[in-house]
Amino acid sequence: GGEVGVTEGDVIGITYDQGDHPTALKFYHNGKALDKLTITGVRGEIFPAVSMGGGAALECEFDGENGFIFPPPAGFSAIMPCRSLM
Repeated sequence: GGEVGVTEGDVIGITYDQGDHPTALKFYHNGKALDKLTITGVRGEIFPAVSMGGGAALECEFDGENGFIFPPPAGFSAIMPCRSLM
């Protein structure tokens, strides 16, 4: 299965590579790639979204301004705003 046990203090990372063909949305747990959870063939704009329940707490770092606990993988950086090609 693709389930990952997440506990307090764990870090979930996400990369989206539009330069890969097919495109790839990859997930990381405490800096380690979760290859079985990779989603390929994603099209169009994507937006970060999170769903929480059971009194869980969440802290997000999208731009790296406060520093990333685990640095982005080689070739990736903080989230980038959408840019028009035209």
